[in-house]
Amino acid sequence: MFESQGPEGLIGRTFKGYRVTRFVARGGMGMVYAGVQESLDRPVAIKFLYPHLSDDDRFRERFEREARFASRMVHPNIVRVLDFGTEGMLHFMILDLIEGDSLRDRLGKIFNEGLSLRTETILHILEQVGSALSYAHQLGYVHRDVKPGNILVTSDGQAYLTDFGVVKMMGTGQVTSTGMIIGTPEYMSPEQSAGVADVTPAADQYSLAVVAYEMLVGRVPFQAPTPAAVMRMQLSEPPPPPSAVAPWFPAPVEAVLMRALAKDPLERYESVDAFIAALSAAVLRAREAAGGTLTREAIGHSATVLDAPSGSGAPAVGGAVVATGAGGGARRYALAGGAAVLVLLLALGGYFAFGGRGARGDAGGGSTPTPAHAAVVASSTPMATATAMTGMAMDSTPSATQAAGMTMAATPAASTTTASTSASSNSQLAILFSAGHRNNVSDYEIFIMNVDGSGQRQFTQSRGHSWGPRISPDGSQFFFSSVAPGMDMMAMTPETGTSGSGNHDVYIAGISGSSIANLQPTNIANITAGYTSWDNGWTWSPDGKWVAFTSDRDGHWQIYKMTTDGKTIVQLTNTTNQSGWPWWTADGKRILFSSDRTGSWEIYVMDTDGSNVHQLTNAPGKASLPGRVNLYPAVSPDGTKIVFSSQLAATNEGEIYVMNMDGTGLKRLTDTAALNNIPSYCPDGRIVFTSDRDARKGPDGTPYNAIYIMNGDGTNQTPLTSVGDDITPSCGYVRTSSP
Repeated sequence: MFESQGPEGLIGRTFKGYRVTRFVARGGMGMVYAGVQESLDRPVAIKFLYPHLSDDDRFRERFEREARFASRMVHPNIVRVLDFGTEGMLHFMILDLIEGDSLRDRLGKIFNEGLSLRTETILHILEQVGSALSYAHQLGYVHRDVKPGNILVTSDGQAYLTDFGVVKMMGTGQVTSTGMIIGTPEYMSPEQSAGVADVTPAADQYSLAVVAYEMLVGRVPFQAPTPAAVMRMQLSEPPPPPSAVAPWFPAPVEAVLMRALAKDPLERYESVDAFIAALSAAVLRAREAAGGTLTREAIGHSATVLDAPSGSGAPAVGGAVVATGAGGGARRYALAGGAAVLVLLLALGGYFAFGGRGARGDAGGGSTPTPAHAAVVASSTPMATATAMTGMAMDSTPSATQAAGMTMAATPAASTTTASTSASSNSQLAILFSAGHRNNVSDYEIFIMNVDGSGQRQFTQSRGHSWGPRISPDGSQFFFSSVAPGMDMMAMTPETGTSGSGNHDVYIAGISGSSIANLQPTNIANITAGYTSWDNGWTWSPDGKWVAFTSDRDGHWQIYKMTTDGKTIVQLTNTTNQSGWPWWTADGKRILFSSDRTGSWEIYVMDTDGSNVHQLTNAPGKASLPGRVNLYPAVSPDGTKIVFSSQLAATNEGEIYVMNMDGTGLKRLTDTAALNNIPSYCPDGRIVFTSDRDARKGPDGTPYNAIYIMNGDGTNQTPLTSVGDDITPSCGYVRTSSP
């Protein structure tokens, strides 16, 4: 028997013309193998009941009932049962072979990385499963165990409902032993938890709503240490509204979920079809409510851009934030009532780098076994990530601009700085950056390329948005910011229906490989898990032991530093104003940052404990040119220069400037009618930055950015990318395994 021989015990054996070829999965009632129907040379899945359960009438009946009921159903989203048989103590059924993985496995992979599915993917899965349930209900069946473990998803997005072992005919009474509860507690309807024998399709609707809640929010509504405790909560406690978990959750979508999760079956939607239709309509209403002009009321409790494909978002601090624009980041903001807030805007090159939640396992932290079914090859579920951050608080239309109002001292052209970091025999100079709107996908992923723009390829694989990569000083690691599970799907775009919004975390990963062409991220870890805040990583300390980041965890955007394991976190700024974009000086003794504490965004420097703050720039606004901001300071490798972007909201343009460490010797390096943004140095003294000067635009007319490189004195400005929207470049030596 395969129980004593292990999963391989049946491989190679033939049962009534079906040959077992390989083991696939182990479940609560049995094992699934891939096989071949020898008469037709047709691939099939073979599901075996554990022999020790075949002596139990309840389990044997359930197994046979699954085969009998499922064989009667012919639906594109229900796994077909082709045959059923017994041989000795072995009971088996033959099913269609589905190449994919369970939704439980897929969510587990995503949540363990602190990531999330996209809205369009979620709706597509729910529509298919809802269609399968509706079909079963029309035949008079109630599934009674709808959960992610019983939903298969293929690599191309096809979803299948499986495991009809606890299905029952409506109106036939109880088919199990008296007092036996059927279902999985986290997904069971209140009536199932109460032991009601004759449940209706409304029970399946409730369970599907829990699945939808989990995919959208990142957790199931009820979590408790024991199944009995979960069932008590199902019976007596109202489910927490999604906005209680994710304050930005759109109100129309929340209303639909809460109705489908009503305790009384009569208060739910009249059918699963009606629930899915209402959910799809609610998502559409949330998108239309945004309409390029978002208010907090328009999207429930969210103040994020629902139609920005870049992952831009704006936390409301004070008055309501109204934001428009997409693509390279929202470029216009208006503050209701004139309230001054930080929107940490990626002014066309930045987006928000928001932090995500911690690693998650199964629903509710439970250990519900994944039933064996016709899933075969587990398709890789990419990680979800986001885009980078930038910030400014404006009383009119903020974002891009050229510097003005600063004393422009005539200084000689700065020569290219001498790199303080040199290449070693096992390192290569590379650029990491965030790229979106490539290959008809708006999601932003981390890409890698050579410093001449060659060898561009995707570095992270995810569903969602990733941005703000920064290479560690020794080249062995990088960090980036990523959207949290269930938090990015509420922002909509015409192209894909998604954008980054919600809580975000900082992730750190190793770099492994022998060349730029084959380097890969390894051991990705969430180092800001556990905070319900937007955490935006931005810079390494020179010794590689600390990461400086921005977070709104105290209600304002402030600067923090933390050790690379995330265990020690120190708040460096603590004002009622906003601060962002920290950057360590080359000697590791001070940190540059931008802040609006004087009413205009300026560049400051402080000691690494947050003391001894000094203002370095002073760009007072003019009536004709309001909204001037100085952002994104970065230090040259030799520690003598600061490069930054100075922007003017009135013209939606910005230029790159360089100055001495004390704020003197200001010199403009770029001079274009465009937004030149987010500069930083390469180890060899060159400067990488973003610019929208090539006039490419997205479908909504928002300019796209490209990555540029230039000498430290501003000469030889060269584009490195020209596809999609590219932001937040980081240039550095990456360690390779080559000798």
